[in-house]
Amino acid sequence: MSRFFVMFFLASFLVALSASMPDSDIQASSVKAGQCPPNDVISICMMDESACFSDSECPDSSKCCSWGCGRKCVPAV
Repeated sequence: MSRFFVMFFLASFLVALSASMPDSDIQASSVKAGQCPPNDVISICMMDESACFSDSECPDSSKCCSWGCGRKCVPAV
């Protein structure tokens, strides 16, 4: 019986994870002009509430760039 719950939990987790991933077609069509600044940030890896997946999630002309060990909206260069 416990194997069933483990398999159910694992399957549910994978479905939720795949549903939360951005669609690559949407992501490709939402690229803003400009380039990301150099990523020279050294930090402790922590979840950031302001994380982004694509430029379309960033305000104005900001881009979604690698920052530290995650992604963040930053002004384009």
